[in-house]
Amino acid sequence: MRCWQPQGFTAAGNGILQEMVQIGTRSFVDTFLDGTSNSGTHPIMAKAYTEEVYETHNPWYDEKEDLLILRFNDGRVLETYVQAEPWSSGPCTFYAIRDHVTKEPIPETLWSEDQIANA
Repeated sequence: MRCWQPQGFTAAGNGILQEMVQIGTRSFVDTFLDGTSNSGTHPIMAKAYTEEVYETHNPWYDEKEDLLILRFNDGRVLETYVQAEPWSSGPCTFYAIRDHVTKEPIPETLWSEDQIANA
């Protein structure tokens, strides 16, 4: 069967995409029917970056994937991109992350040549 086979990001790439920061706290008080109570706080978490679509990748018919600029709270500006797209009964799309300005890849987000070749 011919189809698009998005391979996604490496574990390190997914780790970057899952970075979170604390943006506040939520306080709570639980009051029970017996008159006792329990209180505390929980952190409120959000992505450590904002996203901006800079391109829509369209490798296969109506399939689409947005490529993003990631603006991190710590000043980093990264972007997602297509590292490789070999054909195996359809495109196999491997994504990675690079510096938005220099276009230098973040090394730990790169797929190995063996992983790409064996898709």
